[in-house]
Amino acid sequence: MTIRDCMSSHTYREYRLWANYFKYELNNPDRTDHYLMRIAAEIRSSNAENDTEIDLNEFKINFTFKSKEPEKVELTPEEKAQKAKEFSQKFISAFKAAYGKTPRIK
Repeated sequence: MTIRDCMSSHTYREYRLWANYFKYELNNPDRTDHYLMRIAAEIRSSNAENDTEIDLNEFKINFTFKSKEPEKVELTPEEKAQKAKEFSQKFISAFKAAYGKTPRIK
């Protein structure tokens, strides 16, 4: 199935549902993952000098995901004033570009 076929046959809501499911399933090993962890443990134990107990969880890869929500940063009053000034300058220049005159602000 091509990407175009996949996109045309699935809605955005179905995609988000699949993405959320996949996000939480990545940290739950399935049967294949357990086999791979066991193989890695056997290789490690065969290369180890002493026979120690090896825990399979040492070979589990935990996936982390970036948060889409940015962290809130507290601004000082001076920084807030500077941001407000920059915003008003951008607004006035955009208004001039669209209407050819400065806005009347009461």
